[in-house]
Amino acid sequence: MAVMTPSRSVTQPRDPNDQSTPESTAESTAESTAELTVAIADDDPTVLAAMAGLFRAHAPWQVVGTATNGNDLIEIVEATRPLVVVSDVYLPDGEAPLFSRLHALDPRPRVVVAISARATASLRRKLRDAGADELLRKGLDDPVAAVERLLADA
Repeated sequence: MAVMTPSRSVTQPRDPNDQSTPESTAESTAESTAELTVAIADDDPTVLAAMAGLFRAHAPWQVVGTATNGNDLIEIVEATRPLVVVSDVYLPDGEAPLFSRLHALDPRPRVVVAISARATASLRRKLRDAGADELLRKGLDDPVAAVERLLADA
């Protein structure tokens, strides 16, 4: 089951009485209009809620949708075009073919992260070949920190 939540922009409305120029504001235009959006998928509702909660707790991240299978995740990504996708590897309609489908989307999410309790070196290679940027160990690695590191390195 897919759940989509509306994306909220982090851009604040401009005060018509504000005499400052864009160059004099603390944020650049690109920074102020950027949205840190993520779509998340896991077939375990407890894990899915926990991952969504981690991102929601780190402003300005916005969870634009959650899914419990690969097909619903693809629908969410096509509809919301998130910056980041975080997905369990072993979903229904998942594994390497799901990450290949995500990689083939136009536009492709900027960062695609796979999560698995069985994060082996061979699985990491397989998923990187399929288009995932990183494989994290479920319950051990912090997905928010990993995503922010990957975005900084991109």
